[in-house]
Amino acid sequence: MAREDCVDSIEYARRVNAAADLLAVEVSVTEAARVLAARFRVSVRQTHRHVEQAVVQG
Repeated sequence: MAREDCVDSIEYARRVNAAADLLAVEVSVTEAARVLAARFRVSVRQTHRHVEQAVVQG
């Protein structure tokens, strides 16, 4: 059974791409996580994972 708080792969990709966009305009990792947390209404801890994935892929 899937957890309700897990996002699907499309949403995950959307968040990682949004993180990559922020990093491309030289927003710090910490600030990118804060912006994404507000935008997607999730925790900063979760969005740090998305930002780190964007760094790895970048």
